[in-house]
Amino acid sequence: GTPSMNPSLIPPVVDRPTIRPPPTRPPSETPVETPPPVASDQVATVNYEIAIRNGNTEEVPVSSYIPDLIESMNVLAEIVEEEWNANQMLLEEQEATEDASISRVGGGRLRNLRRELVAARQPVQRTSRRRLSIAVEADLPTEIIGTIPQGCPQYVPTSDECQNVAASIPLIVYLTGDDASDEAAAVAVKDAYQQSLETAIEQGGLQEVLETVNPNSVVFVTTGATSMP
Repeated sequence: GTPSMNPSLIPPVVDRPTIRPPPTRPPSETPVETPPPVASDQVATVNYEIAIRNGNTEEVPVSSYIPDLIESMNVLAEIVEEEWNANQMLLEEQEATEDASISRVGGGRLRNLRRELVAARQPVQRTSRRRLSIAVEADLPTEIIGTIPQGCPQYVPTSDECQNVAASIPLIVYLTGDDASDEAAAVAVKDAYQQSLETAIEQGGLQEVLETVNPNSVVFVTTGATSMP
């Protein structure tokens, strides 16, 4: 018969270690980590005009309409924030596909912000710079900081009283990138947001929100309007 092998003499089966190819990235390069955003407190201010129904013929307490105006601005500030951030994200995605790290930011006054910020720090190594990423947050509530009497548009009844209202909107501006700590960048973002909010009011946005907040409000926003609501 065939002699049997002693089990103790059979060599054990050993898994061969997996040999991994060397990394293709040069050892001198390290992954670039995205730094946390730098938050900056800013305050946007806007002015708009209102008409107080029968304000010239009877006593209309400010407590009957100021809360409506504040709540309406709260809502509009958040709407503009959402649209502004969405537009900014689209701009940044478009820029990411271009062969340039410095381009327009958007919002008119911000168009050449990155270029101006970087120009002050020449020479610039484009390949080593991190693109400036921007976001803004309305830090509610908003506030009415003053009212002054104002002449009324022709379509407003003579029994109504008109006022110019000044409102403040606290903002938190978030910047990420090599120029994130530059106060000029945060101020430029605030200015761009403020411009977008003013445009929304001029296009009737505040009155539209007011009609939702209180359909029976004793005031209406005349800025951007051409007739009675």
